[in-house]
Amino acid sequence: MQSVDQKKEEFQRYLEVSGVLESIVGVLVNLHEMPEKPRDARQFIHDYFTNSGTGEREALLKEIDELKRTVRCYGSLNARTHVDMASLATFSQVKEKDEQIKDLRELLEKRV
Repeated sequence: MQSVDQKKEEFQRYLEVSGVLESIVGVLVNLHEMPEKPRDARQFIHDYFTNSGTGEREALLKEIDELKRTVRCYGSLNARTHVDMASLATFSQVKEKDEQIKDLRELLEKRV
């Protein structure tokens, strides 16, 4: 059977390996370094652990929304570019036909 000291050391290692000690020390350091201490330190610690990552998550969601809008804009621009390219191809064909008609008219005028 383990002694109380062994159980205590085992539990301390568990807290250290799992990162719990680092998290607790982090929140205590933040609390210590605050120029104005919160009225309720327990609430501060609670908020620290329950809200950790929320700001980052919201920032990432906002960035995702912005990137989706950018993709939609580029998709729309791409579609318009394809339409413009098709119009240019049609314009080139019309211009070529106009030149052929002009050449035929010149030939007809020379024969008349």
